[in-house]
Amino acid sequence: MLLSSWIVHYSVQSCLAKIPPWLINCHSPLFSSVLYWTFLEVSPVNPPGRARPNSNEPERPSSNLSKDYFSDAPALANRLIAILLTARQITGAAKLTLESYATILEASLYSQVIWQTFWTHPQVNHIHRALLLTDTRETLRESVQKKVLSVCGGHLPSSCPLDAADIASRYWTAIASILPETVQEAEQSVQVFELAQHVFRVYDEHHRNEEHSRSLLRSWSSCMLAYNHTEVPGRYDADNVVLGFTKLLLCLAPSLKSFKRPLNAGSLITSIFQKYLFTRYVLTELCIKNASLMSNSTSPVTTMSQENINLEPISIPILDSSTRRELYDLILALADDAHTYERLLRLTGDVEDRSAFNVLHHVSVDRAAELRSRTGYVGLYNPRAICYMNSLLAQLFMNLGFRQFMLSLEVHDGDGSQRLLLETQKLFATMQNSYQKYADPRPFAECVRTLDKTPIDISVQMDADEFYNLLFDQWEAQLVNERDKRRFRNFYGGQMLQQVKSKECEHVSERADSFFALQCDVQGKANLQESLQAFVQGDVMEGDNKYKCESCGGKFVDAVKR
Repeated sequence: MLLSSWIVHYSVQSCLAKIPPWLINCHSPLFSSVLYWTFLEVSPVNPPGRARPNSNEPERPSSNLSKDYFSDAPALANRLIAILLTARQITGAAKLTLESYATILEASLYSQVIWQTFWTHPQVNHIHRALLLTDTRETLRESVQKKVLSVCGGHLPSSCPLDAADIASRYWTAIASILPETVQEAEQSVQVFELAQHVFRVYDEHHRNEEHSRSLLRSWSSCMLAYNHTEVPGRYDADNVVLGFTKLLLCLAPSLKSFKRPLNAGSLITSIFQKYLFTRYVLTELCIKNASLMSNSTSPVTTMSQENINLEPISIPILDSSTRRELYDLILALADDAHTYERLLRLTGDVEDRSAFNVLHHVSVDRAAELRSRTGYVGLYNPRAICYMNSLLAQLFMNLGFRQFMLSLEVHDGDGSQRLLLETQKLFATMQNSYQKYADPRPFAECVRTLDKTPIDISVQMDADEFYNLLFDQWEAQLVNERDKRRFRNFYGGQMLQQVKSKECEHVSERADSFFALQCDVQGKANLQESLQAFVQGDVMEGDNKYKCESCGGKFVDAVKR
């Protein structure tokens, strides 16, 4: 219901005056009930001396009637603001908060004083920051956004004392102050950016100024380029901050061009191109050899570091297709002279010429088909019959400690005796850092040798356990540092104690053997614990298979071998 109905037919100012200040400042259920009764459950009654209007009568009265609605407009405005601020702090009072804000806007359409009182209130910027950005209730943020859109650039009644230029100016000042804070609230910034685009267009129609527009270009581009963009390949989630500032800059470009002066945006074009479209960092063999890629989680690693080596961070470009389209449009909008077009051509030529790790090698109609899956992991390509290899490599890769160890190894002879280690590092680095859908393990497979010292045949299936032992033996043989070999064995190796215990004496015979794998029965076992229990249970040696106890003078005794 519009405030004209609430105020004209029910004298809302009288109702609000009945709410004592101490109740407004408390957080009791009684306060919630009073607000709900005041704003939501009132029934229109006839004002004194006037018949109830029929259904065909316009809801908004003339300015001659509306100018006398408020006996004390500043007091009403301040009381509404107090109710709004208190309602925000009440759990479950989202509707009360929204109706309080809507009431202030509706009252402002009848009173310039209420409008001025609201916008000069010391909490007005805090109110808009909370309702549009920091409040975690998405439905409230969306509803407030719609309320603002209805008065800023929307149709105003002829009796309204406000003008569109003042409304746009007030709201633009508030929203512009919020925009820099969106980088801390990226997930909740959608409503701010959408509203900013609309309000800026309206504001620009009435207050276009070249100096102000160029100031906005510097400010918005700085915020966007300083923002730490994060995106998980394959998740298809747009970065609200990058997309929001990109669309705002697109709104700003026509305004700047209207002054018929060069934008001089060549540096900005380069920064956007290299930070968000085609990142400058290229994963090379030198980085594989010399850098230690540190992993703390299963998500893609974002930094590479090593003592005495200063490498730039790995930067993932914008992968969301819709955002990339907006960025392309922005770059073209900013390229307004021959100099910037030449710079753009050099940038695109550099992408075509370089041997880049993460640039797609062919044109794809569907970019999503070339990106990581929604799980966030890179798959392994299977050209023939190497599923046994891929499954083992995937398991080893998911062991974060083992992955970090392999990537941190120093490889001195990557083209010769340590080629397998180098190809392992390259494959793990691709699986960890790439945002393509899959990695190609064939260069790695070429380095693995059979027992006959010949390369494995990728078209022939191999026993997974046999391949596991081959691979670990060859990995260990290429480790030159004894400390690295000990660490390597500790990941998957161990010692098995073979024990024969006599049932007729106290003698025990033991022998330790190294192992990389245990043969556990699966059939008939409910879980791994049962399989391991059966593995160590042992066999009874009795009858013709008695154990000869040397400690007992060669006596044959019943025993348990395990």
